[in-house]
Amino acid sequence: MAASSGEPSDISLILAVMAPGTEAIRAQDAVRYEGIVILSLPLGKLDTAPEHMLRGKLVVDAPDYWWKAEEVQDDLADPCVSTSERF
Repeated sequence: MAASSGEPSDISLILAVMAPGTEAIRAQDAVRYEGIVILSLPLGKLDTAPEHMLRGKLVVDAPDYWWKAEEVQDDLADPCVSTSERF
């Protein structure tokens, strides 16, 4: 299963070509029904992740921080702190 922030139909064609057999579903349903969640959000939207729904799940955190597309975040300038530690 795969989901995005939009409607499942928004990614169904991409999935048909890139990942045949993968079902497009709503993000809320993916988090609700699956035990493993790959979380890939723009870092500026990390606070929108449904933390209460992720409890007890294996979460693979792949944040997408690109300083040119989002505002510069000074706390990410420290190379000793990973983006995953912010969640």
